[in-house]
Amino acid sequence: MKNFFFYTAFGRVVFAVSYTALLFASFFLITTPLFNSSDNAFCLYLLGGGFGNAPTELIYYNHLLHPFITIPVKELFLLNPDINWYSVVLILFHFLACSIILDRLLFRKSFQTGIIIYTLFFCVFESHLLLSLSFTSTSLILTISAIVVLLVSGVNKDMGLKNISMSVALLVCASLFRMYTVVPLVGIALPILLFILKKREIIFLGSALFAVLIIIAATNYMHREYYKYKIPNWEKGEQYRQLLYNFYNNENAYQGLDSTWLTEEMLLKDALIIDTNFLSTRKLLSMQNESHRTISQKVSDLQQDGVRWFVINNRIFVGCFVFLIFFCRLNRKYIIATMISSICLMGGIGLLYLFAKIPDYIFLSGLALLSLLIAAIRIEKPQRDLIYYPGLLGILFFMIWGAVRIYKENLKNLHNHLLFQQAATEVAKYPDNLFFVTDYTFPSDYISVFDTPRKYPLSNVVLSWHYSYSFSLQMLKRFGVNDIKELPYSHKILLWGKPVKELTDYFFKTAQIKLEYSLPLPLFKYGEVRKFIIDQ
Repeated sequence: MKNFFFYTAFGRVVFAVSYTALLFASFFLITTPLFNSSDNAFCLYLLGGGFGNAPTELIYYNHLLHPFITIPVKELFLLNPDINWYSVVLILFHFLACSIILDRLLFRKSFQTGIIIYTLFFCVFESHLLLSLSFTSTSLILTISAIVVLLVSGVNKDMGLKNISMSVALLVCASLFRMYTVVPLVGIALPILLFILKKREIIFLGSALFAVLIIIAATNYMHREYYKYKIPNWEKGEQYRQLLYNFYNNENAYQGLDSTWLTEEMLLKDALIIDTNFLSTRKLLSMQNESHRTISQKVSDLQQDGVRWFVINNRIFVGCFVFLIFFCRLNRKYIIATMISSICLMGGIGLLYLFAKIPDYIFLSGLALLSLLIAAIRIEKPQRDLIYYPGLLGILFFMIWGAVRIYKENLKNLHNHLLFQQAATEVAKYPDNLFFVTDYTFPSDYISVFDTPRKYPLSNVVLSWHYSYSFSLQMLKRFGVNDIKELPYSHKILLWGKPVKELTDYFFKTAQIKLEYSLPLPLFKYGEVRKFIIDQ
């Protein structure tokens, strides 16, 4: 049986799929993965028919969740709204990518070591991605699998049409989930690929990446044109949205602003984009031009405490990466290539810190990719000496550490999911009221990947306005509020969240309405809910 798996391509595929299915089934049986992302929750509710609307494939973003993905998902929700088809698709592509990774590791002709390294990868890296399932993590794992295919085929001098096509297809699929995650991972892997591959394979690699670039550009053009056709004034709305994201994705965006911008600044921070005339494009550009912060200020803000917590939160990933460098016994050439790739990773993180903000996924996915590439390089002929067998104990240690981490993170997921269930159940008891969320305290991020919009419709909740101003305005109109200035006068409107002073300042500045917040209403147990009180 082992020889069947070991020597035949079909056997490897069967084993890779079966073993991955076993790991995935075990993982989902004992854990409660959440989205842990407001973006993914918003996309789920659009695709699945939440917020009191019919399912739609239009999720407004032009750089993620391509209609090639969202149209089938929407149709599946129409067929059966009791299954979370969005999660099903994300999990299936995770499963596909992981099966390919195991198949490529087994192809390196070390059956036992391939399984061990793959199980280590799953316990430390992939399980972390699955516990917070998202379009981003799906794009990341597809990109990682594509690069592993490229490396293994190059090292084995088998970079033919089949392997090139597989890599191109995986990278294009990754871009359909999220386009901008592909570039940094390819950039991190390039030094290793260029060091290891021969001239012929480098030409094939360049051709493959060029083909990927052309296809991604074409699919993104189709994406944009589809939205232009389907969504009135989408292009104008997208330009405004990208301007908003310049603030959300840049920690320096509010630095140095004059106090006269305080109302606008706080409305932006709480995603209360309730009036695009008040928060106009001209104002946003003026705020952007006035904000400033020097690099020296950013460096001085890098407190020792912050570095310490960064290391603590990522120590299992760093430890696993460093351990594999020693376990796989890299020669000098491979160590140099790995170090250059590591410098690219850390340099990219440094630039993001100085000029924007550091996404959580960059460091994790970069180390996951480098760990797999290290293993794939040296897995063919492991040196079974006195260091090899104690090294297996080291792998067991990291597997156990990964399992303990999964357990602790899952406890947090269980607690957070309960918060979502309580909040969603509470607002459902008051279908005649519209809950206007004034900050980020409504726990929509914590919906389970197995929950559906049909179970928790949130048809009377207005969440962050930065996704789509027109979409949020439509929800107000369903409750008889045709203009944002009418909001304080409606008895149907309840405010969920902390009292945001700048919201009342806005109404005074634009409509000369003096407002106060009521005390938290005692009817509501699971969130601070208030009303507006008009000061006569």
